[in-house]
Amino acid sequence: MSLVKDVFSNTRKPTDTKAGWKMLRSMNRGHRSGNNWSLDQLPPHKFQSILDVGCGGGQILSDLHYRYPSAQLAGIDYSPTSVAGTTALNHELVDDGILMVEEADVAALPFPDSTFDLVTACETIYFWPDLVDNMREVRRTLKRNGVFMVSCELDTKWMAFPWTKLIDMNVYNRDEIAHAMEAAGFTGVQVVRRPGLKGWICVMGTNPRR
Repeated sequence: MSLVKDVFSNTRKPTDTKAGWKMLRSMNRGHRSGNNWSLDQLPPHKFQSILDVGCGGGQILSDLHYRYPSAQLAGIDYSPTSVAGTTALNHELVDDGILMVEEADVAALPFPDSTFDLVTACETIYFWPDLVDNMREVRRTLKRNGVFMVSCELDTKWMAFPWTKLIDMNVYNRDEIAHAMEAAGFTGVQVVRRPGLKGWICVMGTNPRR
């Protein structure tokens, strides 16, 4: 693996190295504006139990707490370094019992059925092993009428080309994400694209299960 690819492999699974920790800090800064725009698209519910899948450096969980201060939060990531970074950034929330952070994989979420009323997945589905099956696993953890939100900066092959040459990732367009959500059993799927040349999309669906 070249040095450049070695550095950028930390976008997929940050390691306990200087490059890995730098990548987490970069994710927190670089993704924050787009992720918060995506959170702005959510319905005006008072979510009380929220899971972030692929929590990375943990900034999204801090921002979720700001928006929903009474909610119980959980974050999972399959990178131990991401778990450590998220915990360090949000140590007060962890110490106060508001946030739980676990090392886990989206293919087997360590939560009972019908646990959350909101699940977010920001800048992470590029690395999921099976998009539809993994979305079904997310749906399992959602309560009836719970909301699943996916946020992605890249949604076209041409935008993704420089990154897919460096990173082992799958980039899906907005229709592919929406169809995957529907195949996983979500209803009322909506796609919103952020205005401007540099695309950012938010895709949301509801769990109809009784």
